[in-house]
Amino acid sequence: MRIRRLLILLLLFVFTAALTYVVFFGVTSGPYTFLPTSGLVSSVELNGGTVISVKVKPVDAKGNDDPDAEVTDELMDEVMKMFKERLDDRGFYDISLSKAEDDIVRIEMYTDDYEDLSDSNDLTKYICERGVLKFYDEEGNFIIDNAAILDGTAREVRYDDTTYMLYFRLTEDGAEAFNRVRDEFGKDSNIDIEYDGSKLVTRKLSSIIKDGQFASSLGFTRREVTSMAYQLNSGILDAKFTVTQARSIKSVMGSEVFGFLMTGVLIALLAFITVMFVRYASYGFITVLHIWMFSVILVFALAAVRLKLSPAGIAGTLIGLSAFMIQTDIILCEVRKLARANGKDPIRDAYRNRGLFIVDINAVLLLMGIVMAVFEKSPMGEFSSAVALSALIGFLFNFVFLRGFLHLFKGAFPNSRIGFTVRSNEIADAGRKEV
Repeated sequence: MRIRRLLILLLLFVFTAALTYVVFFGVTSGPYTFLPTSGLVSSVELNGGTVISVKVKPVDAKGNDDPDAEVTDELMDEVMKMFKERLDDRGFYDISLSKAEDDIVRIEMYTDDYEDLSDSNDLTKYICERGVLKFYDEEGNFIIDNAAILDGTAREVRYDDTTYMLYFRLTEDGAEAFNRVRDEFGKDSNIDIEYDGSKLVTRKLSSIIKDGQFASSLGFTRREVTSMAYQLNSGILDAKFTVTQARSIKSVMGSEVFGFLMTGVLIALLAFITVMFVRYASYGFITVLHIWMFSVILVFALAAVRLKLSPAGIAGTLIGLSAFMIQTDIILCEVRKLARANGKDPIRDAYRNRGLFIVDINAVLLLMGIVMAVFEKSPMGEFSSAVALSALIGFLFNFVFLRGFLHLFKGAFPNSRIGFTVRSNEIADAGRKEV
């Protein structure tokens, strides 16, 4: 039994170490990289950058302005989803989006140093274009639009050192549409290509369609063709957009101050762990595993919800971490007190005595986070998310995992004492021996 519990403890340490590597360094398989911390979004308040406000305008089926239509929550959700998809597809994880008003999207750009973006105007053009590709025959008749593109196949293809082509595979509807044009006008008939209402080029049918595939130069640079391909893969935006504001913001904290803050947090964690070893002897070993695993899981969860690393978000995370460490200390202190009093099962009794406190403090933090969620359009939204997530994960760890860790350690090291202080029965035995 003891060997089995030792193996379980060893496996937990190995698992936590592996999880730490995956969360903070990521894993790569072929062209795919899984790096959870890429979901942690910076903020212009923290590092400075550019803030762009974009007004959403509904359009009709033909893409024209619809003055009678209202901006609904469903439309805003769809716009935000497509914006995010276009950014994520290009790897722009540190450009964040939020809904500033019922019809306003706030875009935060922290640097202009992107290989595929020249400035904030290039960014708004990329994510805000509707992405409608249309084809017309030589008589000006409409042939087909994005329905010709097989999902996810659009990409840029290099033709020579200076020319880049748009490529995609045709759907069945696309192939049939171009076959009808070939039958009616011939394979060398001219095809006009239009994008978002602007004519791009005229090409011969035989030069752009072959074996169920489309490929053509459009007079674009590589960056422009790449942007177009991503837009076509993400789908058509059912709205038009107007930039209402674009302004630069100076950093409040800066990278150096942020680095000092993170160093201070690490030092505080190490100091707390040291105190645990001093107070609880070998049981402080459990504190290392407990806090280590909690911190990694918390970072993973914050990245999963794309928490914005604003001063408010960092403050909420630190409050949750502090509350978690206080709860851990209280539970271990109660276990030590009961162990010295010769309790039959000090771990079980400690949770009976202090379990309600653990529930109460995490419930208060969770409720505070939920109440503050009404301020989702302000920095308080990041604060509430961090506090609520910390409370949920902290409760799970202190009420469930810590209890399990203590039982495992007790079974693996049955002769270990929780603290250096001699227990009362040992003092009595020593007194009797002297007499």
